[in-house]
Amino acid sequence: MVIDAIPGAAVLGTLNELGASALAGKVLMEVANDLNKNFELAFPNASLGAAVQEAFPDARVVKTLSTQSRHR
Repeated sequence: MVIDAIPGAAVLGTLNELGASALAGKVLMEVANDLNKNFELAFPNASLGAAVQEAFPDARVVKTLSTQSRHR
């Protein structure tokens, strides 16, 4: 299991540095907030968990603990 608890805006870059092969077949617990340094959504067109799953299809992404409503 891999736990991702870094700032949301840095998630994809950091996981890319780690490498897709390191995440393949692993459960990736995504607990990061989907916010950039200005407290704006880092991924306004999708959830952070969905963006991570799309970028790393061989990982099993579970978004937990840190969720936000997109309703205004």
